[in-house]
Amino acid sequence: MTPRDADSAATEDAAMLFRALVDHGNLPVGVADATGRLTMRSRGLRELAGVCPHGAAISDLPRLLDLYNAEGTALLDPADLPLVRATRGEAVRDVVISARRPGEPVRYLRCDAVPLTATKGHPSGAIVLVADVTREAAAVSRQDTIRSLLLDTVNHELRTPLSVVLANAELITDVAGDLPDHVRRPLSAIVRASGRLRDTIQQVSRLVDLEAASHAVRSDTKVRDILVAVAERHRERARARNVTLELDCDSALDWSIDAAQARRAVAALLDNAILHGPSDSKITLGADVIDDLLRLRVTDGGDGIPPHEEERLTKPFERGRAPGHDSRHTLGLGLPLAQAVATSHQGALSFRHEPSRGFTACLLLA
Repeated sequence: MTPRDADSAATEDAAMLFRALVDHGNLPVGVADATGRLTMRSRGLRELAGVCPHGAAISDLPRLLDLYNAEGTALLDPADLPLVRATRGEAVRDVVISARRPGEPVRYLRCDAVPLTATKGHPSGAIVLVADVTREAAAVSRQDTIRSLLLDTVNHELRTPLSVVLANAELITDVAGDLPDHVRRPLSAIVRASGRLRDTIQQVSRLVDLEAASHAVRSDTKVRDILVAVAERHRERARARNVTLELDCDSALDWSIDAAQARRAVAALLDNAILHGPSDSKITLGADVIDDLLRLRVTDGGDGIPPHEEERLTKPFERGRAPGHDSRHTLGLGLPLAQAVATSHQGALSFRHEPSRGFTACLLLA
């Protein structure tokens, strides 16, 4: 047998194994050809998404299989179907859609799709792998409901009456000089305790926000716009420490991210840089792409976080212990928030110490 014959036999064996997987396996997988027709559907996919005619145009699948967006608000646009996107040459990861067939429970499907190429590099179709994430979606929905109820309780049932107590106590404090000592002392205690309770309520709200950061809703975003918005919001605080803010980002850089979450994460990193970095210095907000990851950078001229403290400080309510810095008025949620945003984007939060440039906190987002 010649090497070419051996290669051909190996290819035929691989094709037979793949067809056996598609025809008889439980793995939900589908294949489209270069003309946009559905040519293979595994038994697992038929059971999961429903049955449609063999050879149907994949652009018709949303209508044939009642496929909707994840929210269930609209029938899926054929151009947004992961298999269609893959036939156009796009690698699609972790896209969730919903199947809403009449008379059946809603199913949530997570799709990964990649284009297929022939031996000479020409497109030959696409393949999609589907997973049923209905239970995960239900758990997330329950978490969202609990989080919303908790936040409403904190904001309305606790924060509002506490604000009334604190405001009236402070009004009385203004005339405390006219009050006897036995009244002034408990009044001061009321004001201090109310202030601590207010801080605790703020921490609870922040902790709820931190959990919410674990769910990213992506859209194409001008990355420089995020950095500009964060810098503008922090100008006054930076000026108070005589710190200059600079930007280092290509205006053409676009990325599919949760813009609101990314903005909050960069703001948290900049808060830390302004608070803990040296005064009379410069902080640079930058962005670039490295190893197929978006890298958002906050660089200051300080010593940064000691390496042995990095893991501890990414946990909620842990605060820095650097000498000369008063961290009593920080909540210790900035780095955990940035960490949660990075994780929700399949990325990471990292730190870099460079003697010549200072300390850089990097938010890596896939």
